[in-house]
Amino acid sequence: MRFSIHQQGIELSAEIRKHVEIRMRSAVERFTQLTQFAVYFADVNCDRGGIAMQCRAIARLKASEVAVIEDHDSDIHALVDRVADRVELAVLCHLERERFGKERIAFDGTNPRTSEQRT
Repeated sequence: MRFSIHQQGIELSAEIRKHVEIRMRSAVERFTQLTQFAVYFADVNCDRGGIAMQCRAIARLKASEVAVIEDHDSDIHALVDRVADRVELAVLCHLERERFGKERIAFDGTNPRTSEQRT
């Protein structure tokens, strides 16, 4: 998996870049279906003097599918943690849909529409 961090209008310190890499890699490292993962940071209020930052994570899967997560915050550590959690869930949901289709499976393994047990 190729991993990259990009920034626009904002300077990321070495400590923050390391936090981003560790947190994002830990969120997606178990998904062998990922081919590329990129994180983009931008200052969205630079013209108004604000400090809000935008983080966009793009995960590309082998099946030419893309999961994009975007969020804003003034605290970069909270922003990175939230985006990492959301991207992990988005990739997991995508892979589950690919595996089971749009069929919904209950936690006990039964299909609510047919009431049959899934093996």
